[in-house]
Amino acid sequence: MNQTSLITILSSAHGRLRREQRDIDKRDLQKALRYGTRERCWGQRWKVEYDGIIFIVSNDLRREVTAFPSPLALAPVEASDRKEHSNAKLVIEHKPELCVSHSVLVIDRSGSMQTHDIHLHRDRLTAAYSITAMEFIAEQIFSNTANNSDVVSLVE
Repeated sequence: MNQTSLITILSSAHGRLRREQRDIDKRDLQKALRYGTRERCWGQRWKVEYDGIIFIVSNDLRREVTAFPSPLALAPVEASDRKEHSNAKLVIEHKPELCVSHSVLVIDRSGSMQTHDIHLHRDRLTAAYSITAMEFIAEQIFSNTANNSDVVSLVE
């Protein structure tokens, strides 16, 4: 098979809905089947991953079951950093006056947050957590504008 567009796959109603909700094109599924990595999952199904998207397909690779974005990999954390963080938490708990700043983040967990309308996220809630982690927390860490005397509270 020379052309990705010639790969034939039957879409289930569930698979079409999930791709639509997550802004995943059928061509992405065809590319995944051609170039992606495959592993067995849930009995006789295949998990095919390609370009940040996971597809679950039938045993014969001809029927789509569902699709979702690949989860973000956990960042490696050194044991010394974990220890430093634990020590800083203990100090702040016992001497809260040492806290330089305190940011309070509120994330809505109402029913509407389960809506599947944010590109590359399972739902609005997952998008809210991802954006909080990447845009608020990681930005401060990578720009060295936060330290162990800055406290962040998450209210759900």
